[in-house]
Amino acid sequence: MSYETNKDWFDYYLKKANKKRVDLQYRKEGWNLSELDNLDNKFDFIFIDGGDRTNELLKCFNLCQEDGIVFLHDAHREEYKNGILKYPHYYFADRHSCIMCKNNLIYEKIKLFLPLDDSCTCKYCISEDRRNYFEEMKDSKK
Repeated sequence: MSYETNKDWFDYYLKKANKKRVDLQYRKEGWNLSELDNLDNKFDFIFIDGGDRTNELLKCFNLCQEDGIVFLHDAHREEYKNGILKYPHYYFADRHSCIMCKNNLIYEKIKLFLPLDDSCTCKYCISEDRRNYFEEMKDSKK
């Protein structure tokens, strides 16, 4: 299942999605996340890119299978830290993204096989405070 709050992206992805594998649903921005509490499924992959990301991360922890993956785009924003720290995570400053999982064995494999590159020099990543935040996030683990 996938939720999209941008109508243009929803229409775009609706044309591309494999409807046998993905149930794409449109919700207006600010939709009530308590709707997620009614889902019976556990998911093997959850992609978060918009909305109330911290609360989405916290809600999705219970929706993710024990061997599942949660991927957060724009993870470089400090306000998502509490959601990220719920999981063992691998942070990619160069991609402004974070891979999270519940399973420590999967976490260790991710760290082993995905090279870390924190060379991004975009306006979000260049300050010393932001670099310190990235170092803190790299070193933190549930």
